[in-house]
Amino acid sequence: MKRIKAVIALIFLATVTVVLAGEALAYPPFMIKAQKYGAKDCTFCHVDPLGGPPWTDRGKWLIEEKERRKADVVDVDWLADYKPGESETGGASGGSVEQELEALFNELIAASKKKDVSVFDRLLAKDFIETNADGLMIDKNQILASVPELVVESYEIEDMKTRVFGDAAVMTFRHNSKTRFQGRDFSGQYLETLVWVKRDDLWQIVAAHVSRQ
Repeated sequence: MKRIKAVIALIFLATVTVVLAGEALAYPPFMIKAQKYGAKDCTFCHVDPLGGPPWTDRGKWLIEEKERRKADVVDVDWLADYKPGESETGGASGGSVEQELEALFNELIAASKKKDVSVFDRLLAKDFIETNADGLMIDKNQILASVPELVVESYEIEDMKTRVFGDAAVMTFRHNSKTRFQGRDFSGQYLETLVWVKRDDLWQIVAAHVSRQ
């Protein structure tokens, strides 16, 4: 029973983007045009190799350009004007550290979708502890053991904010998810806080707190 309840602790780690009817994939013409700017596959602009959100900094920049130019669709040729680090959205507060943490968080998104435990092993600190929505204390080993059994149908993040304090950072956000664990439904709305610490040049999550909204 405790193991089933522990699934709530996995929700922030099993981060999968919203699955829409007819998942948004990169159009072949976009891929062809992007090749002259160095693209080899959809990860040039998308975190997921199949396309759709979440986006890399380059993809976010294209979306921002679409809004700035008041265009109906994205034009890949805008990449001729792209300079790394120009994206200002996506939950980070604009600095290089915030962007790095967001990129690591996106790795967890992709890893959750593929049930890749190795990414969780790398990004969770050995002394990681989470307090989940049921008040249980969950450690790293419990997370790693449970990842393969968690199914995330959708996961939508809102209001992400990251504050950096030297070699530590606090990431807060809310999400609405549809998740199942061992056949049970744990869908709902949650508030989450992640604490990151940089050790030996690697950012890792050392603590987390999840509560129902």
